[in-house]
Amino acid sequence: MQLEINGINLPVHPALHTWQDLLQELESKHLGQGKMISSVRFDGNEVLQFREADYLNRPLQHLGEIQVQASPMEDMVKGAVTEAEGYLVTLQTSLVEVAEAFRHQLANEANSKLSQLMTKRLRHFH
Repeated sequence: MQLEINGINLPVHPALHTWQDLLQELESKHLGQGKMISSVRFDGNEVLQFREADYLNRPLQHLGEIQVQASPMEDMVKGAVTEAEGYLVTLQTSLVEVAEAFRHQLANEANSKLSQLMTKRLRHFH
């Protein structure tokens, strides 16, 4: 098993047996002040749910190469705000289209656009 944090190879303490053990070790001793994990890859595959029980309980020897990216919290917050702003602009544009369709008494078109909008937006949050 190999561990890399922000491109730097680190040894894994032999007392650590699961991803949860290693994650706690990384967050308490290796990340540095004001940083948090922004990305995790196991054998090159990004794992978005790396804090969920399915992954936390996995033995380290089954994970192969582990790559962790840590970023300053401030950068992550700025990125999230920028993404949210972009999302809100597209949401606003779509809602104006729905409102215009209702305003012009195109109820079927408006309801269809509203349904599409809700389906698309709900998927965005999953």
